[in-house]
Amino acid sequence: MSMFCLLHHKGKVTVNPLDLDQWTFFVVPTAKLNDAVGNQSKIGPGALRNHGAVETSHTELHRCFHQELIPPGH
Repeated sequence: MSMFCLLHHKGKVTVNPLDLDQWTFFVVPTAKLNDAVGNQSKIGPGALRNHGAVETSHTELHRCFHQELIPPGH
């Protein structure tokens, strides 16, 4: 499982990297990502979404991560 983090807050005066509410998280199975992009070293949020990454907040990250690892019904 791979996780990517994006500091989405744009306000230069109010940005605070320690404030997790200012971040967006993306979770995607590593094998799925490797099949899609191979050895590519950079990827943006749009491409992550296109390759099936689940976008989530820090408060839902744990649930989302485990849901991707163990899909419902398994």
